[in-house]
Order: sequence, then structure tokens, then C-alpha cells
Amino acid sequence: MPFQVIPKEHAFFDLFQQAAGNVVAAARELAALTEDLAEGDARAARGKALEHEGDEVTHRILALLNTTFVTTFDREDIYRLASRLDDVLDATEAVADLLVLHRVEEPLPELHQQAGVLVRTMEVVERVIVDLRSLQGLKGYLLTIDRLE
Repeated sequence: MPFQVIPKEHAFFDLFQQAAGNVVAAARELAALTEDLAEGDARAARGKALEHEGDEVTHRILALLNTTFVTTFDREDIYRLASRLDDVLDATEAVADLLVLHRVEEPLPELHQQAGVLVRTMEVVERVIVDLRSLQGLKGYLLTIDRLE
């Protein structure tokens, strides 16, 4: 990847949208898994594939960060956002793996409820990331995330 002095402003945003989309998809897989553990192996495999895709996107974000002189927003914030999205994806995959590994037959209702909160939260985070380009209308999303937390 060549060194670029002037950033392609859309590059980071596009990658963040892709990363957030992976996290939403993985959260949905986990929520579906908590509803139907009979398909645990297949859902966990899809979660693992999404986690690998997420790792690839994170590596692309960090590679772009390392080759861009002037970034669209603070370098530390770019790194932190990429890392946190990857952390959520890793944790989601880990929960799915543990459910399958320990052959949980009937999860507690609270687990399914928490998985649903995770899905809703990550859907809002995905919308926030879409609107990062303009930095408009984020307050409502942030209040929703705070309420879900």
C-alpha cells in the first residue's frame, strides 16, 4: 500500500462501516444461537468466519492508518475504534464457542436478553459510524446507546 500524504477521506469510514457490519452480523448470530442451540455448531462456525473477516478489516484499517500522514480524525481515535469493534467481535465469538464447547442445552433467559441488547446496541453503533462522516445527529444515537447499556 503506497504512502499517501492527503487522505482519501472515505477510506476509513468505509472500513469502519464494514467492521461495524461484521459486528452486527456476529451479534445476530449469537442471538439466534441463544434461541436455538441445536444449530450451535453451524452458528458458531459462522461467528468464527465473521470474526476472521473482522480481523482482516481491522488489519486493513491499521495498515491504512500506518500509511496515511494526515488522517480524517485523530489517529488514536481511529486505532481505538478499530480495536474496540474487534474486541466486541472477539467476545461475541468467544461466547458462542463456550456455549457450543460446554454443550449448553438451555441458556438462561437473561443470556438471550443480553444477546438482544447487544444486537440493538451494535445496530445503533453501526448507524453512528455511518453518520461519522458528517458528525450530524449523533446525540440521539449516543443517548440510545447509553440507555441500552
